[in-house]
Amino acid sequence: MINYVKAKIKSFVNDERGALTLLEWIILAGVIILGGSLTYMWFNGNLTGILDTIKNKLMSSVGL
Repeated sequence: MINYVKAKIKSFVNDERGALTLLEWIILAGVIILGGSLTYMWFNGNLTGILDTIKNKLMSSVGL
C-alpha cells in the first residue's frame, strides 16, 4: 500500500498532467471556498448589504 502511494506521488510529480490537475484542484478548492462563504453570508443576510454597497458604488461612479 505504501509503495503504491509512493508510486502514485512519483508519477504525479513527474507527470505534467498531474501538475495541471493539482492546479485544477487548487482552483476548485478556491471556487468551493468562495461559494461557501458567499452562501454563508447570504444565509446570514450580509450578502444583500454587500451587494447593495457594490451597486451603490457602481451607480455613483456612473452618475445615476
